[in-house]
Amino acid sequence: MYQGYLASFGINGFVAHQDIEPTKEWQNEIEAALLTMDALLVLLSPGFNESKWTDQEVGVAVGRRIPVIPVRIGIDPYGFIGKYQAIQGLSRDVPDVCDEIVTLLLKKPVIELKITEALVKKTCSLRILG
Repeated sequence: MYQGYLASFGINGFVAHQDIEPTKEWQNEIEAALLTMDALLVLLSPGFNESKWTDQEVGVAVGRRIPVIPVRIGIDPYGFIGKYQAIQGLSRDVPDVCDEIVTLLLKKPVIELKITEALVKKTCSLRILG
């Protein structure tokens, strides 16, 4: 749900269980995504900290010093992401939360440039199709 809404802003998200094609080596795909991400959106929902992978993925983002945006959906930030103020996601509409995420990302010059370029490209392709 978040992935689709953020895509309308030119932000590509990676969700392993949705985006990895069958027969691909899933661990390689996840590692490639972690090494090329510009930011990490952490949806802290029940069960998040039960995964054997999520804390490692957060660790990669913290180690690479890229922006980490935690969204509290039932779990408070803990461990390495405990130092970040989370966005309240519980009892809020996804578009509202995503608007806040985009606003935060646009404050990062490198990410702002990438979002702007993606939106321009998207707008140009719509004009060509229209």
